[in-house]
Amino acid sequence: MKAVQIRFGLTVILIVFCGGLRAGEPEPPVASALDPKLPYQVVRSDPVTYDVDLSVVVTAPYHTKVLKVWLPLPQSDFGQVVEDGRLSTFPEKVEPKIAREPVYGNKFAYFEFHEPKGGQIIRHRFRAKVWELRWNLDPTRVTTVTEWPEAFGPYLRSHAGMEQDDRFQVVLRGIARGQQGPAQDLNAVIDWIDHNLTYDHVDASLRADAKHAFTKRRGHCSDYHGLCTTMARTLGYPARLTYGMAMFAKNSPSHCKMEAFLPPYGWVSFDLSETQKMVKRIARDENLDATGKEQLCRAAKERLKSGFRDNTWLLITRGTNYDLVPPASKPVCVVRTIYAEADGEALPDPDPANVQKREFAWMTVGRFEADKPVSYPFKDLQSLRAWVCSPGVYEEYDGVYGKGKQKLMVAAGSPGELGLLKVIAEKFVADQDATVYWRKAGSGKSLELLRDGKVNAVMVHAPEAERKAVEEGWATRRVLFGANEFLLVGPAKDPAGIRSAKSVAEAYSRIAANGSRFLSRGDNSGTHQKELAIWRHAGIVPKGAWYVIAGNYMAATLRQANAEKAYFMVDSSTWIALRDETPNLKVLLRGDRSLVNVYHALCRPRQTTPAGSLAAKFVDFLAGPEAQQLLRDFGMKQFGESLYRDARYAKEFE
Repeated sequence: MKAVQIRFGLTVILIVFCGGLRAGEPEPPVASALDPKLPYQVVRSDPVTYDVDLSVVVTAPYHTKVLKVWLPLPQSDFGQVVEDGRLSTFPEKVEPKIAREPVYGNKFAYFEFHEPKGGQIIRHRFRAKVWELRWNLDPTRVTTVTEWPEAFGPYLRSHAGMEQDDRFQVVLRGIARGQQGPAQDLNAVIDWIDHNLTYDHVDASLRADAKHAFTKRRGHCSDYHGLCTTMARTLGYPARLTYGMAMFAKNSPSHCKMEAFLPPYGWVSFDLSETQKMVKRIARDENLDATGKEQLCRAAKERLKSGFRDNTWLLITRGTNYDLVPPASKPVCVVRTIYAEADGEALPDPDPANVQKREFAWMTVGRFEADKPVSYPFKDLQSLRAWVCSPGVYEEYDGVYGKGKQKLMVAAGSPGELGLLKVIAEKFVADQDATVYWRKAGSGKSLELLRDGKVNAVMVHAPEAERKAVEEGWATRRVLFGANEFLLVGPAKDPAGIRSAKSVAEAYSRIAANGSRFLSRGDNSGTHQKELAIWRHAGIVPKGAWYVIAGNYMAATLRQANAEKAYFMVDSSTWIALRDETPNLKVLLRGDRSLVNVYHALCRPRQTTPAGSLAAKFVDFLAGPEAQQLLRDFGMKQFGESLYRDARYAKEFE
């Protein structure tokens, strides 16, 4: 099918998604051609599992002969996994017919009540696992298309009432004028809608009516996204409305978003209306100064345009204007929660958020139980932290190695502090025309920076957190590259008597029993996580004046322990480098197999950042022969021994 001609040439790029999976979940997408059935090309993270109990109470008009109800059923894809649920009705018992409509593949349970007396309840209980999805859209990578395959026909169909509207065409010409490509055109559409539409539940179409939104410049989520979809299609870009369910208590669970097909990213999700509402709340927030408001508003808009879907929303249906199965009296525009007809006449959709409405033909009653605390990201300002400083901006760093054109940000703790990263990075950039920036951070913070897209790769030693990162899909590779060991150091007099302890857990128990001063980094670093695991193994919750939270990096905390003559768990690399500076401390316990400390490097999936390929090369380089030799030699000349053991040794302790 030929789209409206804008100025494109066809380009197709292969994509391989590198996220982690567990058995039984949908396979990650591997794209090789333009296809509207392409699974999401996306980084998913922070999954939440919901137990959903949703009921719809439908009251047909008096003397209705046949009440027909179509209930959409959510389906599994790469953003969500839905288990088969249970359907029931009350007071009448009606067995549903399950079918899919052929255009978009939406799945429905169809109920038919004959001569219903009073309200009828349809109950759907199921479990759904939902991920947060981030596309990290780079507009410069979006390829252009002059002719879309025929399968995209339903997603390019223009709104019949808008094609002859001269005002609409004038606005579109102004939007597209001077833009550089599909993503830029779409951003201009989003900006126009944001500047010209006002969110309004009273004056809303409830039908994703682009004409209503364009003419009245008002409406709710479906009007915003219906107009955005229509504008995108008219400009020649496939787009679709997606309706879903908010997985928390609210007046009506239905909420829609818009998706555009932007190669090589495929379908990308955008939520214009909720972002606009969030920006307005930020502007009214009396607890924020002008700078804070400006940063958060910019971050909210950056998140919108980068492609984002929250883990508090479950996709139910895709598309507009299609025939139900079994057939209704006419095609439906959208199905928000259900579609119902009484003797062939559609029952009006309710909008309980409309303060002027008091009567409803049907209403939902729902309960959503999450397996962990989860906040709504369009109200939680903390959810914007990843976008406050845009990914790829290399302003915050603690070291820089090389002068090449390609830029790579690596987060690391001790390997950066001690200089190992510098030695390896300088060798790496020599063949890559690259610059490596070091961001100083412990393992916990490093992984947080990687998740938020503020660094491209990390060197860490927090195995459980690493595995979780790969499983959730926002990190990949996880290459083993080296090891050291943890040592318990303390004053030579050893007041807690840990020299004779048979295990590190016993040593910790003696320190606690004696009330001897113990320093903890307390920063969620790999060292801190290891320390907490040992306390748990010893059956102790450390607290009291003897247990001191330093809140600092390894070297600084070791120096503090020396000054205070306190016990501390330090890694052997830092100890070798600083032992001459810490004369008040001695190694009192070492050699426990559980204290071997293995290091892995991880990076973001390639397609999520412009430096994705370079980050993958760096991670692989760390485990390669050149870097491994540098690691084995590191510290030999200055200290007479290596500060790190290589990957071959580390493999024994994974």
